[in-house]
Amino acid sequence: MSLIEVMVSTAMLATVVTAASVVVRTAYTSWSAHENDLVVQSGAHAVARHLARTIRQATRVVAISAPSDNSGSLTVESATGDNLVWDHDGSSDCVNFGVGTASDLFAENITALTFVGYDADATTATTDPNEIQIVKCSVSVTLPTGTKTVTAWGWLRSW
Repeated sequence: MSLIEVMVSTAMLATVVTAASVVVRTAYTSWSAHENDLVVQSGAHAVARHLARTIRQATRVVAISAPSDNSGSLTVESATGDNLVWDHDGSSDCVNFGVGTASDLFAENITALTFVGYDADATTATTDPNEIQIVKCSVSVTLPTGTKTVTAWGWLRSW
């Protein structure tokens, strides 16, 4: 074997290793981006499920934001008499939750949270808490591919 053959084989090996590392790095970057998108989407689904479940257990709606408000807020009265409050902070894309006031961080990366209250016929929108029997919650997140919105409906059990 000559020195030239060793140098050529070393150069070929270096080319193959470089190409393989580029492919692996690209695959890892793609997987990581997909994983981050999945975490954000899962957060939106969790918020929507939590809201629907809690609304179904509530006795009445105390306060609701206007349907056009993308940084919406909702207050419901629980069976124990506590007022449960959710409020979207548009400046930090967070949803806060609490009893009496929305003071604890509930979810991050939520770009919009809207609530629409409906009368018992499920078609007439209303913001009067005394008439609301159904609440539609829409949770939006922003992904690199666009905005994803998750919607959940909660019927008040007390009705």
